[in-house]
Amino acid sequence: MEPAEEYVIDKNIVFGALCARGFSFELIKFLQDKGIKLYSPQYLHEELNEKTDRLIGYSGLNAEEVKLLIRVLLIANPISFACF
Repeated sequence: MEPAEEYVIDKNIVFGALCARGFSFELIKFLQDKGIKLYSPQYLHEELNEKTDRLIGYSGLNAEEVKLLIRVLLIANPISFACF
């Protein structure tokens, strides 16, 4: 059995995925669907919560939609948090 692939994902990629829901979002979902483990800095979760208003402004979505996207990326198909 081959070891699972693992990658560190930059917080800017996650923010881009939430704002534009384009290539970055699809790439994250694709990697997660393939069973590839994604890691991000621990502070990403706090930063997403702190900058929800900014994400709403950039994405054009309402607060509930932004929270749903955050849940899809971080909870339903989790990005693991690690201290770097």
